[in-house]
Amino acid sequence: KQAKEKHPSLPFCVGDMIKRNGNHVYMFPQYKIITFPVKHNWYEKADINLIEQSTKELKEMILQLDQNVSLPSDTFFYMVRPGCGNGQLNWKDVKPILEKFCRKSHYTGTLNEPFSDNDYTYASDGSIIIRVDKIQEMTEKDTHSNKEKELFEKNKINGNEIWTDLPKFEVIEKNCTECVGTGKIIICKECNSTGSLEFSSNYNDYDVECKSCFGKDIKDEKCEDCDGTGKYKEYSNPVIEVPIRKDGNLEQIEIIINGKYLEMIQDLPNIKIALQGEKELIKLKFDGGIGLPMPIERGKP
Repeated sequence: KQAKEKHPSLPFCVGDMIKRNGNHVYMFPQYKIITFPVKHNWYEKADINLIEQSTKELKEMILQLDQNVSLPSDTFFYMVRPGCGNGQLNWKDVKPILEKFCRKSHYTGTLNEPFSDNDYTYASDGSIIIRVDKIQEMTEKDTHSNKEKELFEKNKINGNEIWTDLPKFEVIEKNCTECVGTGKIIICKECNSTGSLEFSSNYNDYDVECKSCFGKDIKDEKCEDCDGTGKYKEYSNPVIEVPIRKDGNLEQIEIIINGKYLEMIQDLPNIKIALQGEKELIKLKFDGGIGLPMPIERGKP
C-alpha cells in the first residue's frame, strides 16, 4: 500500500497483495516479490523463471519504504521481473516486442516468427536473439534445433556481470537511392532508365538529366533495398569502455557496438548490457527476459 501511494504513476497488478497457495505475493513498482517457506514446493507446474535474490538485496528494496518491514527468517526470496510469459503481460502486449526481433533473415526463413521450447519463447532476426518465459499462445516449432538452448546455457547469467546502460548513438535517415525515396521499384518511361534525355534545337544539341524521376518511373512493386519505406538509415557505431573482471580485478576494455543493433534493443524495458570477458558475447537483460547476439549457420537458426 505504501509503495502504491508513493509511486501512484506506476502500474500495479489488481490486488497489490494477494495470497496464492498460502504464500504471500507482494506487488511493488516494476517487481513482484514472492516469499514462501523453504519446505514449500512452489507451484510445481509453473515454468516461470524465478531469479533468486539475496536477502540483502531484498532488504535494500524494502528500506525504500517509509517504515521498517520485518522479514520472516524461514523464507527464500525471489524477484520475478514482469514483462513476458505466464500471464505477466497480455499476449497482445508481448507480441509486438517479440515480432520486432523477427524481421526476415537473409539466411533462413524459419526466423520469421517467435518459437518456443518446453520452457521459453524465443525471437530472433538472425543477429540478436531474445528469450522470455514461455508464451502459451506461441506453440513449439519442430523446425528449430536446440542450438538456442545451447547458446544461452553457454552464456548464462551467473551473477558476475557488471551491467551498464546502453551507450548513446546517432541515427540519420536518408532517402533510398535506389527508389529515390518512393518505396517502389521504378523504371522511367521517359528516359528508359538512362537518367538523361538528348534533344536538339536549331542552335545546340543537349544532353540533360531526366527531371521526371531521375531516370526511373514509379511502379507498384516494393523496393527491396529499403523494404518499401523509401528510406535508409545510417548509424553511428559508438566505441565504449565496459568493465570486466579479469584475474580478480576490474578492467576497462573498449568495444564497438553496431548502432543498428542498439536501435533494435533500446526500447526493451530497463535494458542493460554486460560483457564478462574479452572473448565473451555481450549479454542483454531487460524486464521479462534476456538476450544475446545470435551466431547462426546458413539455413540453421
